[in-house]
Amino acid sequence: MILSFEGVPAVGKSTTSTHLQREHGVVIVPEVNRLFARPKRESKDWYLHRQVARYEMASFRARASGLIVLDGDPYQPLWYNWIFADEDWNSVSYNRSFYRPEIEEGRMGFPDRYVFFRTSPERLKSRVFGRGRERGRTEERIQRSYQRGLRIERGQKEYFNALGSEFPGLVYFLESTEVSTSAREILSLAVEVKPHPLAIFDFLCSWLMESKPATT
Repeated sequence: MILSFEGVPAVGKSTTSTHLQREHGVVIVPEVNRLFARPKRESKDWYLHRQVARYEMASFRARASGLIVLDGDPYQPLWYNWIFADEDWNSVSYNRSFYRPEIEEGRMGFPDRYVFFRTSPERLKSRVFGRGRERGRTEERIQRSYQRGLRIERGQKEYFNALGSEFPGLVYFLESTEVSTSAREILSLAVEVKPHPLAIFDFLCSWLMESKPATT
């Protein structure tokens, strides 16, 4: 079974992944920025190709291992670029033209389930500021990161709520509290019936092109 962890930065995805790997032998496929070194001259599709490589790694390892976790959605450019459409990122239509042939040719698919981590605003703020201070960042920089995270959170909620409503069982919403509690909940998940990946993908692209992320 392949799971994909998502949620706002500092919500507990990577911490839970590390716990699952250390305590339960779960295979983790890290995020692009942790798995690959960025080239000095990065092509427009470099990041997209690395997401495909991550999915291929997960798919290959899933043949031999019981549970694989993608720490981060391999389709992250779809919703991230939609949230920050005012910035200089590839458009939804551009990303669609990249991903769809990859799905058609069998190099890309979807996880068996998404696990969407969420927590209280108070806990999230505490984690963001605590982590930032541990890394020696200024209060101003931490505040900017926190505000950007809130924008991500609003967009992600809309996106994954829409996905879960259209395909019941594909998204599991997890209240991120204690790591061991989250791990037990994740390990108890079962595979649900999953639609064809193109059906999921086409729905997401249509929804993104018809929707605008909430601003508040």
